[in-house]
Amino acid sequence: MRQQQLLNEARDLLAQFVTLVKGSTAMGHMDINVIAEAFLVELFREVFALPGLRNLNKERKNFPGLDLADDAAGIAYQVTATAELAKVKECLQTSIGAGLHNKYPCIRIYILTEKQASYSQAAIDAVTQGNFDFDVSRDIQDYRDVLRACTGLPLAQLERVVALLRNQLLPGMPCTRTRSPTGVHLITGIESVELNLVPIWFPNTLYVADFIDPRPHTEAKRRRRRRPLNLRQIVAKDIMSRGFEVPEDFEIHSNRVISFHDPSAHNSLLQPYVDPGTVTEITPKGYYTVDDDQLNVFKSLLRRALQRQMRPERIHWQDEKHLFFYGPVKSLEERMVAWNDGRTAMRTVFQKTMKRNNPNEILTCKHLAFYVDFHLLEDVWYMAITPTWYFSRDGYRPDRFAAKRISWLKAQENDQQVHTHFRFICRRIRELQEASLFDSEHRITLIQIGDAVSFPNHPHVPDQLWKPPSRSFTEEPDRPRQASLAV
Repeated sequence: MRQQQLLNEARDLLAQFVTLVKGSTAMGHMDINVIAEAFLVELFREVFALPGLRNLNKERKNFPGLDLADDAAGIAYQVTATAELAKVKECLQTSIGAGLHNKYPCIRIYILTEKQASYSQAAIDAVTQGNFDFDVSRDIQDYRDVLRACTGLPLAQLERVVALLRNQLLPGMPCTRTRSPTGVHLITGIESVELNLVPIWFPNTLYVADFIDPRPHTEAKRRRRRRPLNLRQIVAKDIMSRGFEVPEDFEIHSNRVISFHDPSAHNSLLQPYVDPGTVTEITPKGYYTVDDDQLNVFKSLLRRALQRQMRPERIHWQDEKHLFFYGPVKSLEERMVAWNDGRTAMRTVFQKTMKRNNPNEILTCKHLAFYVDFHLLEDVWYMAITPTWYFSRDGYRPDRFAAKRISWLKAQENDQQVHTHFRFICRRIRELQEASLFDSEHRITLIQIGDAVSFPNHPHVPDQLWKPPSRSFTEEPDRPRQASLAV
């Protein structure tokens, strides 16, 4: 039957879209969310009978808590690729704080990927506190709810839905823009894009050994009766008490030490904490494929190994914010780094700003920074590098106004500038690993990176969506554009 054929096609196309979002999100490529909002406005108008639905972010950039809304129906949506309960709570808290629940008594969360199997209604009720009714089984939706709604649509309306899905999602079409029956321009076609994802390689040997607790037996036994301490922190504290810097590239899990170097070697700072007779050499794959816990431990080990090899570049790990940032070289002076990506340029990676009313006192310090995440895709390891900014009050400790400063700074940048940050960070990591070839005694390179991954079948993104008109400010010729911070 025609209707069943259309339903099957809608199912396949939506599944394709979900897969695309998952891949883009895992790689930190967030342009897909911008496309999704414009796409879902059209889709929800047809599927959920919301003719007045509009994109709130078109009217006000970064609209608080909500993305789409129909004033006449009193229904609003938050569109997100994050399925965790914390994201749902954050959206509802923001909406209530802005008083939006009074205007939109029906707030829904649409998950671009897949929602969780269950959510705690009690946790949601603690947030809403009776201000409005939010049912986790009804108001948290994903593509499966769209498909269920499609089954009740008349044939003519279902044909319009499938036509919309084809127009947006079918690959191999020329990159053009068409006008829908409702007058909204739809994006069609595909293009090749470079993602912020690089393949990585690491040593072929992993060392695993039984852990020996450095604390006296009575103290360790007494501690087990209370909340146990982090064993890695215990070892790190003990190493520092011996007057050494802690080697980052090790983890302790299930009373075993895991490291890329032999912890029982005579020159290893981990020697007092392992039973040398239990040291076992295994392949990394033989460790991280056992279960999800060991996979997560291995990802943490990769991050710590990267942390160790970033030392010569004066790139520090900020544990509270979970990011890497460029630190000052000396006396909090402005730090500029030369790099070559087809042309030689200087890039400011650290800069302090003094108070206007007290020129001798620091107002804030701006650092180029980046998040990293590790992904195993089809048996190949990749590292996602997401550039950002970090603000400190003294070169390390977080500035309490950092969120506002970062928000302002990111508003001055477009994706092309962020991509330049990404290329710069990759280039510097490459230069570190190249330098280790000539100075292996003092430089440690455990993680090597390759070229950024290109994704040839990404939906076409018009330039005006990701490369808005430039704002006017002073910049030097032949130098990567950088916004200055107004404080």
